[in-house]
Amino acid sequence: APAEPLAAAPSGALSEAAQGMLARLEQLLGSGDADAADVVDQLLATSPPAPLAQALKRVGAALGEFDFDAAAAALKEGGGVPA
Repeated sequence: APAEPLAAAPSGALSEAAQGMLARLEQLLGSGDADAADVVDQLLATSPPAPLAQALKRVGAALGEFDFDAAAAALKEGGGVPA
């Protein structure tokens, strides 16, 4: 079978380290922890697939306004966290 493009498998295309950072990001967003912004920056530095990168940028923008609910929603919409 042909390999799926990276964008088709956002979580499967990430390294274990990046998957761990995503899990930490979800926890930080859930607890309203401002450290979430640092994790977003770290994840963007891993050159994630485009759909996840776009979602992370939306997460970062929401965090800039301290809107943790919007940040968590953006992460879920981007496929970074299982529904």
